[in-house]
Amino acid sequence: MDEAFEIVDHPDGYHVSELGGDRRAIQPLVAAMRATVQENKRSRKGPIFHADLILSDPTGKDFGMNIIYEIFSRGLPNERRKETCEICERFIRDFGNLCYISDNATLVPLVWPGEDIVPDYYRRAVANVRRLFEGRPLGQEFHHNLETRSHWSAYQARKARMTDTYAHMDVDTLGNSRSVYRSTESEELAKVLERIIADNDEQTIDRTYKLLAHDLLPHTKPYKTWILWLKNADAAIKVRNKLGNPDRKVLMARYAFLAAEGCLASLLNGELAKLMSYVNLGEDIMLIIPKWIALVNPQEGISLSDVARTTSRLISDMGYNTTCFYRSFIKLSQIPSSAQLWADPYKPSFVPQPSSFRPLDTTRSSFLATLRDSLDRAPIKQICFRKFCLEVIPQIVSLSAHITQESKHAENFHFFTTGIDDPTGRTKPIFSFQQPGKHTASWFEATHVTSPEQVNLSAGWVKVKGIVSFPHMWDHIQVYRKSVAEFFDPRVERGFAKNGLDMKFLLVLEGMNDQHGKGSDLTSEFLNEDLKCFSRDNIEIYRDWRSMRDSYARGHVGGVAVEYRDFRTVMLGVRLKSGGFVRYEVVQYKYFTG
Repeated sequence: MDEAFEIVDHPDGYHVSELGGDRRAIQPLVAAMRATVQENKRSRKGPIFHADLILSDPTGKDFGMNIIYEIFSRGLPNERRKETCEICERFIRDFGNLCYISDNATLVPLVWPGEDIVPDYYRRAVANVRRLFEGRPLGQEFHHNLETRSHWSAYQARKARMTDTYAHMDVDTLGNSRSVYRSTESEELAKVLERIIADNDEQTIDRTYKLLAHDLLPHTKPYKTWILWLKNADAAIKVRNKLGNPDRKVLMARYAFLAAEGCLASLLNGELAKLMSYVNLGEDIMLIIPKWIALVNPQEGISLSDVARTTSRLISDMGYNTTCFYRSFIKLSQIPSSAQLWADPYKPSFVPQPSSFRPLDTTRSSFLATLRDSLDRAPIKQICFRKFCLEVIPQIVSLSAHITQESKHAENFHFFTTGIDDPTGRTKPIFSFQQPGKHTASWFEATHVTSPEQVNLSAGWVKVKGIVSFPHMWDHIQVYRKSVAEFFDPRVERGFAKNGLDMKFLLVLEGMNDQHGKGSDLTSEFLNEDLKCFSRDNIEIYRDWRSMRDSYARGHVGGVAVEYRDFRTVMLGVRLKSGGFVRYEVVQYKYFTG
């Protein structure tokens, strides 16, 4: 074969220039094939396939894998049909049926050039082969550049610059590897996508997309990309609804092969499939969130060292920053009046500020001696907290709590805190009972305290400044315009039900101060759903060991908690409006008869 030709590599592709010689020379056709492969490499958007051309012989004769070479040969002039070339035949058998899918769902031959650059001698033969691809189904994907033993031999020979299996048919198909997908039947993937679209209507897909795109759910990477892909694929396929069944299958296969790894599995019976089923059932977003977190927990199954390393990145991905976890002590004046069951009508007594240069005087009394003596001599009555609030509170002018030296009271100390001011507006509520733009108050249990002295108190009678509800009920109280005092009224008590969380009250003790700087409890019960996949230890490490950013020297909002789930007996002393004194041993939360 004559070598009298050249291939000129221009920026816009290859051009073939025949300088003379035998018009039957194969090299000009090879050059045109190479130019076509390069152009298709730039323009195709998906993988390469083997077209299913095995049964395409017009006369009905089955030539097996050599059908393309047979059709190619029939298009040559008579004198060339008598000649055979083993190398050409092998190349056409291995690579001649390669194709990719166009945007309009047609098969585009990968190596066979268009009529405009095919040498005249081969024009009819190439045109015959290109027609073979019209209306044909896809076969397997061309998933690796070394699929067969002959491919590997050719590859090694070219590396060693020896004569290889394909010799003069150097079209550069070798070296163009696509190993992202395993070899699979295109019709099977088309069936997968068909089922996904059949199971989920356009409205379900769109609503699911909005949940993920608008960050209404946590941990949405890479699911945002996958649901967007499905939304676009569904729309593109519906636009071409008039396509016949074969063309529709080809289009389905094209989009299925464009899906990223893991996408179809998630959409068929994985995380996205379950999410779309929740959306299709019309479930509320607050019910969907915990189910979604259980499905996509980003720390499930990873090592402890990786958990600690990835916590910061994952929390940041959800829109939080360390500022969201910073706290400051709240003041009574910051608590909504509707959330206060009772407040001392008199000004609080002066509490000396503790000094760093002298030890706390534990012998001092935070209570007037005459008042203490009167309470010590007062009769004791047992009562439930509900009855105390309904019947006793309206009759009193002062209230005190008796704190013992033992740790049983200290273990029940709680402090209220609130979020710090953030002029940049970057903070995000971390607790489930908080709403953006509303209060940011929460609390922590002072488990680090083992004696009253550690919070600036002395054992004995301590003045109660007020009785307030815990912050998780404040928004609920204000929205429904209820007073916390109504909580114990059986006629309206049911109106206080909220997510199964019980009402808690704090007996605010005068003069309490905490220097521990803990800030807030990060137990999963009250955290936002998207934070519940992290352990308490990991979140506390993220926020750092000291989240308190200031102090309130005239006493913190802290005291003894009274709650139904973990009720503890407390002794209360009251001074009645009538002038008498009574001690009440609160032995139950509600419904005590004694």
